[in-house]
Amino acid sequence: MKTFTFRIAQEDDVFLLHQLGTESYQHHFAHLWNNPHEMQDFMRKSFDPAAIRERMSTPGNQWLVAEAGKPVGFAELTWHEQLAHPSPQGAFLNKIYLLPGLTGQGLGQAFFDEIITRAMAHGETSLWLEVLAENHGARRFYMRQGMHVMKKLVFQSATQTSDILLMAMSLPRPGTTPGKTQVNGS
Repeated sequence: MKTFTFRIAQEDDVFLLHQLGTESYQHHFAHLWNNPHEMQDFMRKSFDPAAIRERMSTPGNQWLVAEAGKPVGFAELTWHEQLAHPSPQGAFLNKIYLLPGLTGQGLGQAFFDEIITRAMAHGETSLWLEVLAENHGARRFYMRQGMHVMKKLVFQSATQTSDILLMAMSLPRPGTTPGKTQVNGS
């Protein structure tokens, strides 16, 4: 098994994040887009270096870089983000991407465990994310972690509509071991 390390991204990582984001997104999600121009526009908005730099400077926003001898993925988190009334605030996992060919090697699990550890260190009591309903592999992975579907959302572009699932889980209280727990009421 490879050794993985994780670090907080710095401002000089903006172009690295741009590269990791565009390469991984295009590989993993291009087949879900009806219109390649819309996908390119979405990727520009999501991974433009100026947009990344702006989000990095937003209070409560943190980017992590995953490395296995070299950078192989990243995650974007927002601390203390409101899920939905009346749910408590929690860590919002905005993005988690790995380069092509790196699934099935334990990196996703190691990265998710690192995110849980960091969320607990920030005093978070829950973790939530949005995942494409068509991304069956990611949905199964998140469910194995103890996440549950809270509601269905809709993403709409000019030429297509996609279902997005909002998934969440409770986090253990500080001083306890992370486990597969549930958000209250799920």
